[in-house]
Amino acid sequence: MRKCFSRITLGVLSAPLVLVMILTSCIGFVVGISEGVAKGTPLLVKEPIPEKIVRGKYVRDEIIVKFKPGVKSEEIADLNQRHGVSEKYTSPRGKFKILKIPKTKTVPEMVEIYRRNPSVEYAEPNYIAKAFMRPNDPLYWNETLDQAWQWHFTQINMEQAWDVDTTPPLYGGDPSVVVAVIDTGIAYENHTDTYWHLDTYNTYGGSGYSWWCGMLANPAWSTPPGYGNNWNQYLLHEFDLTAATGTVTLSYRHKYDIERNFDYAYVEASVDGSTWTQLKSYTDPIPGGTWRSASVSLTGYIGNKVLVRFRFTSDYTYSDEDGYYNSDGAWYIDNVRVSDSSGDLFYDDMESGPGAWKTTSYLQAPDLAGTSFWTNSGETPGDGVLQSTAKDKGASGWDEEYG
Repeated sequence: MRKCFSRITLGVLSAPLVLVMILTSCIGFVVGISEGVAKGTPLLVKEPIPEKIVRGKYVRDEIIVKFKPGVKSEEIADLNQRHGVSEKYTSPRGKFKILKIPKTKTVPEMVEIYRRNPSVEYAEPNYIAKAFMRPNDPLYWNETLDQAWQWHFTQINMEQAWDVDTTPPLYGGDPSVVVAVIDTGIAYENHTDTYWHLDTYNTYGGSGYSWWCGMLANPAWSTPPGYGNNWNQYLLHEFDLTAATGTVTLSYRHKYDIERNFDYAYVEASVDGSTWTQLKSYTDPIPGGTWRSASVSLTGYIGNKVLVRFRFTSDYTYSDEDGYYNSDGAWYIDNVRVSDSSGDLFYDDMESGPGAWKTTSYLQAPDLAGTSFWTNSGETPGDGVLQSTAKDKGASGWDEEYG
């Protein structure tokens, strides 16, 4: 910002009060000569601009509030009720509370409302903190996808534990200590967990079949059909470009309805199935939900067999699952074509079934390969053993704190 200055020469002042206001095009100043000003006369003070709260760096339906000592629980309950807020958690040591805000309010709005209340010591967003200490094990973190291979360690906050240990020379823990997570969710065998479907729902052209990513009905969801939180779903096909010539293009018809800047649809390619290159990305809903034509270049993969996948990811909130975002399915794909200088190398209008298309699947955890699981008659391998020997902490059954 360019600074502007205005020079003023004042002569002899005999009046009990002289107030000079200088208005410039850049900055407005109020200059007061205090002689003779009555005590307690209010001064004009420009309030500081509130700090901008960046959306996405905090839990989007929660705030943290600490009330001043001596505030009665009845007063707190009345304040929360007036603003449609419910209490999720109270810290036994810090005495702060995690409050769930109504869907019609934003975090910055509710933080400001509670900050202005004289009974509140502080109010702030429930910021998301991430640890930086990670092992250099290539099977722990996928740098290309920026996500964990060993997802179970993130569930028990191992990174935060490693970050606490700053003692040299180990910095992050003793490698002789073995850490493992054993629960009924272990991928002890290969299994499919996909939300990609090939059917007639919202199909291209109004008839026939199209691939789409989402769920038609879920009684636990707020606004089905649509998509859920924390999804990472892909639709994959291999294309043989070993004899391709000239310019190779992958074209397709698609439409999508996803939360802008937080949920994404990607077109990605790989020659080994491990390292993926992003060819295109999409976010935000398409106006009117209309189908569009799109294409990407595969020329750089000539001479190879290349894997191409359409991958959709969603973050931890704002979807049809919690009702904060109402879609009609995340992503729809149809009429996929691969062509080079000689013409079409591949074309699929999805009318002949899934063919060689593959959908989201998870392989057995690599650290469990070769492990034997004891099996009771009629029980899933390992499942009955874990359920019968594990001690349920907290409330009976599943709960948010202990799972």
